[in-house]
Amino acid sequence: MKPFIILGTGGHGEVVCRLLKDLKYPIEGVCDPVFEEVKNNESWNDLKVLGSDNALLKLDASKYNIALGLGAKPSENKRNEVFEKIKKNGFSIPNLIHPFSYVAEDVVLGEGIQIMAGSIVQTKVSIGDNCIINSRVSIDHNSLIGKNTHVAPSSCICGDVDIGNDSYIGAGSTVIQGVKLRKNSFIKAASLVKDNN
Repeated sequence: MKPFIILGTGGHGEVVCRLLKDLKYPIEGVCDPVFEEVKNNESWNDLKVLGSDNALLKLDASKYNIALGLGAKPSENKRNEVFEKIKKNGFSIPNLIHPFSYVAEDVVLGEGIQIMAGSIVQTKVSIGDNCIINSRVSIDHNSLIGKNTHVAPSSCICGDVDIGNDSYIGAGSTVIQGVKLRKNSFIKAASLVKDNN
């Protein structure tokens, strides 16, 4: 396994850092715009600070994996932009699946997906590139999760649900079986979604 570089050191970056450590994956260091000027031997969570995101331009992309530590917010595409830029620069962005989650063996996964602790992804689900399936999320059979979608903690996606690209499902929400959500859908926290939109 090539060593990882974590991009982003905010709250989501903290969780991704812990996820990599729980997976026992090697971590080379971290980048974040807040580290534009790096002090000698500067560290974050006991990891080497490499500098801002521009530090990646000095590295051989074939030798490192990237883990996106940027979270996703409704109507904000910063994470998506960074994902595409990293891919264009030749870095790999592997899927990260927490060891205390369950993902059925026939689930179809894109690239750069993060499945956090306590999540369950059932049979014949498909998840697109750059999705965050956050802590304790349940996604049931035959559901489709479009790329660049964030399913926030403790959400329940019932069977045969189709969520369009670039969507945000708020924490503690339930999407009832068979519902179809268009691209760029924003579901507020603790919502019960019974109808297509």
